[in-house]
Amino acid sequence: MDCSVPSHKLMPPRLGGGIAMRDALLARLHEARHAALVVLAASPGYGKTTLLAQWRQQLVGAGARVGWLSLGPELDAPARFCAAIAASVASVASVASVASVASVVQGDVSPSSRYDPTEALIAALADVPDELYLMLDGAECLRDTGAWAVLQALIDARLPRLHLALATRCRPALRLGQLGAEGVVVEFDDESLAFTLAEIRACLPPESGQAASVRLLEATRGWPAGVRMLAGARTADDSRAALDAYWTEVVAPGLSAGQARLLRWLAWLDRWTPELAAEITGVPRAVECARSLVGQGIFIGPARAHAGWYTLHPLFADWLRWSMPLGGADRLALHRRAVAAWLRVGSSGEALDHAMRADDAGLVAHVVREAMPAMPALSQLRALPVWIDQAGIERVVDEPAMLLAAAWACTVAARLEDAERWLAMLAGRDDVAAQVALIRASIAFQKDDPAAMDVWLARLGGHALPHPSLEYIRAALAVRCGAMLHRPEFPPVPRLEAAPHDELVAMAHGAAALTMLMRGDARRAQAVGMPAARMAQQIHGRRSVSACVCAVPVAAALLEQDRAEEAAEMLACWLDLAHHSSPDVMIVATLCQARLQWLAGDQHGARATLAEAQARAAGRGLMRVQLRLLAQRVVFAIQAGDLRHAGLLQDELDALAATLDASDMRAREVGTIAALSRVRVALSAGNPVGALAALEPVRSDNAGALVLIDLLFARVNAALDRPQLVVRHLESALAAGLRLGLLRMLRDEPGIPALLDCVQPSGDAVRDNWLGRVRAAKDQLQQPATCLPMVRRRRRDGEPEHLTPRERDIVALLEQSMSNKRIALVLNLSVDTVKWNLRQIYAKLGVSTRYEVILAVRNRALRTGTA
Repeated sequence: MDCSVPSHKLMPPRLGGGIAMRDALLARLHEARHAALVVLAASPGYGKTTLLAQWRQQLVGAGARVGWLSLGPELDAPARFCAAIAASVASVASVASVASVASVVQGDVSPSSRYDPTEALIAALADVPDELYLMLDGAECLRDTGAWAVLQALIDARLPRLHLALATRCRPALRLGQLGAEGVVVEFDDESLAFTLAEIRACLPPESGQAASVRLLEATRGWPAGVRMLAGARTADDSRAALDAYWTEVVAPGLSAGQARLLRWLAWLDRWTPELAAEITGVPRAVECARSLVGQGIFIGPARAHAGWYTLHPLFADWLRWSMPLGGADRLALHRRAVAAWLRVGSSGEALDHAMRADDAGLVAHVVREAMPAMPALSQLRALPVWIDQAGIERVVDEPAMLLAAAWACTVAARLEDAERWLAMLAGRDDVAAQVALIRASIAFQKDDPAAMDVWLARLGGHALPHPSLEYIRAALAVRCGAMLHRPEFPPVPRLEAAPHDELVAMAHGAAALTMLMRGDARRAQAVGMPAARMAQQIHGRRSVSACVCAVPVAAALLEQDRAEEAAEMLACWLDLAHHSSPDVMIVATLCQARLQWLAGDQHGARATLAEAQARAAGRGLMRVQLRLLAQRVVFAIQAGDLRHAGLLQDELDALAATLDASDMRAREVGTIAALSRVRVALSAGNPVGALAALEPVRSDNAGALVLIDLLFARVNAALDRPQLVVRHLESALAAGLRLGLLRMLRDEPGIPALLDCVQPSGDAVRDNWLGRVRAAKDQLQQPATCLPMVRRRRRDGEPEHLTPRERDIVALLEQSMSNKRIALVLNLSVDTVKWNLRQIYAKLGVSTRYEVILAVRNRALRTGTA
């Protein structure tokens, strides 16, 4: 038997110059370098091979021995597999015993009668004196149980210097559960390998903007191959043609006739189990086919937070619906069976979705009757007003349950006039009076009218509502109402564990997080909101209402703690929803987005964001939202040195605040916003006496506002040459900021960084570390950050041609006298990655110091006559 291994199987793929480094994933792999096994198990196109090759490059640069083996059907037997592994190791380690194993298995040397290639391979690998990494690409080709037994034996041998890395489309046939319990395996799946928003942004032209990146993320779920195909297409037809070619060439050949027939039906289901697939589709042997599809690793993944449920990648499902369409009668039958199945398993939201897709008014009404008095899942409910618009109002008016559902749906969608119209049709019906009161309280919340909200909640009194979901709505409204009316007590919020699959529980936690943030407590807002945001995304989807309500305060809290990149990732996917959400969500989301734009250097975009959002708020009659956004516009104008415009904006703010009656519940908050903004304008105009006169009467029970008041007092007293009072107010602001997590508030207030030298270390390690983090803003202002896109660049004149794009970026930053840590921050790399790249630069240029690198590059520029 010929067991020789072709040489190309032992060579990793060439890394092209246009391929971006997956720095975050490489950092995780670096942390996992001591694991016995690393598994990259994901569908095609997730960059498994490329990532392994990039990791190999780093390991080789660090001095490790790294063997590579590209697997194929010809190696799918124990003996051939052992020979291939031995050949791969022999190519990087000159160990006689390893070469001997390869020779014996390949037939160059006659083995003894008791020769066991697996045992001989393990013994030979034990002789390798250094850290040895063995990378196996394409492990899905191994179907022989004996080949997997070889791998399991290598792992079980626990050779201390051997580390295996597998890239495969399907879950490997290894005892991963046991290995995970022992902590010796690290796994990466589709979600782990998906592109982040920043990586997607790097694939698009700079002028594309954030919205294009978010749309691409939503369409592809970060699938790297899909991102590249869609980003590189000039038209929608080009995109479809590229995707069609990919699915046809990569996926379709591996499908059996039964699997293809089942997928044609599954493409219309958002999630399924093999048993549910059989019930809804009616396809013969559907359970068996569904299970085989799950094990094949072709764009079918687990439905998050639903054990035993699966979902198709949206682009794959779209291609299946387009290339293998269901006829009208078949599709209608599927939706009808789906309605019955989802009602049976208790998912009224998904049943409602299929009923509307069947365009059957009777079926929609049936689902609503079954779901009431419980609320259908909010995210499906958003589609009901659109369906009613298309179906016609006459198909709704005879159904009281439908009227109630329509009122709820319009309230959720911020179509408040329509909601009032549906409620008018329910007038006089005592059986739904409690729900009508709750809907009217929700409408008052959307209109930013806490007094009316309080009245409607009071009408409910202590009466129990007919379903826990409605109680969760009342809890969320009570939290926000109490905050807007400045009540110190905090109404209880249901535990997340109480009903994890009820979207309204997450909504209640989102409301609590929002309240904490609006009161200035970023730390508590993050602690309460982050678990709810994760749960909402996992169970109800990234585009659900609950995910939006929870993610917005978390993003703002992360920004306050100077975690801008995480905040941008958290916020990006919900901006369009936030713009049409409740007033507080609008305020927090818009301010967070604008501040992120400002920090990124897009001053024009930040100011435009605020102006556009203010116009939307004016259209909805939301005065408090307008005032909050105007106050931030004043800050930006001052920071940009546009003092005349700041004065005009302040006049607009004062005029708007003056229209509010003193008896209005919002007058106190509005007065504070206007007064603090006047103080800033007076200070920027060089009028500290006027600023002090405006500041002294201001009172607030809001913790965040009190920090700002201290900062403004520090600025006023600095202008009036009162150093002791400056220090006192700064100390107070620093202490409260530390407790509340308001780092960016301390950093971003105009004039404060220059005053921080007045504050001396106290000897308290926690407090002094906090002071150092706040002061870091001064150092950052001395040298603006450089933003370098992760796209292929043209070679710059004066730089050696054989340096990679990343190495050239590092050289450019070396010339700015940046430290390794600073370079890592600018390029979004780990410090270890920067050091590794520096070693490569030293080797290529034949130098040994950073200064010599700069001289070498400059000498080349002189020799080539470039500037």
